[in-house]
Amino acid sequence: MVSALNGEHALRLAQQGSFDVVISDLRMPVMDGRDLIRRLRLLPSCANTRFMISTGDSTAAARAGDEGMADVVVVNKPYD
Repeated sequence: MVSALNGEHALRLAQQGSFDVVISDLRMPVMDGRDLIRRLRLLPSCANTRFMISTGDSTAAARAGDEGMADVVVVNKPYD
């Protein structure tokens, strides 16, 4: 397991290696989870990566998979 400090850090990590799964918070400063996933998908290292978005905002959860992200799993917080 690898943790990133923010979306920019996650992009740098993905440029250095591949990941099976990326779990991102939906709301983050500078780059939200949807933007991060869109940018990660452009990297060859993430060609086979699966993505999950986590959010505590139930209204945003309904929209999190919109905009070409129907295959992204959305999980509401809190969770175990």
